[in-house]
Amino acid sequence: MTKKLIPTGMGANRSAADYAQRFANELNFAPLQVKAAKTIAERSIELEILTGKSPLSIASAAVWIVGQILNCEKTLAEISEASTMKDITIKNCVKAMCIRLNELIRGFEANVDQKKMNMLTKHQEFEK
Repeated sequence: MTKKLIPTGMGANRSAADYAQRFANELNFAPLQVKAAKTIAERSIELEILTGKSPLSIASAAVWIVGQILNCEKTLAEISEASTMKDITIKNCVKAMCIRLNELIRGFEANVDQKKMNMLTKHQEFEK
């Protein structure tokens, strides 16, 4: 399996929200799920949850979170391949984001799988 390269020339100053939208679209997320990934990435920046992290890392974590709580059925490996980020990088960002997950998902609560949401907020998915 070959990793896709992220262009470094024109357009390299994309935001985490732009990357989240791109990755979610590449993974065939539904429109609501794409919007949620983009929103979570934006809010992570606004709330300074991942200060110093790359937009790619933030976007990848946002997409993975949406995949979990909105039942997109995408694996960490699939998201890693789409984003070119390593699994551990995504996991580390997710852990930081889960601390304030309720703030990040504001507006999407009605669509959230509460059981998976509870697992994320307790970091149980990383204990497997």
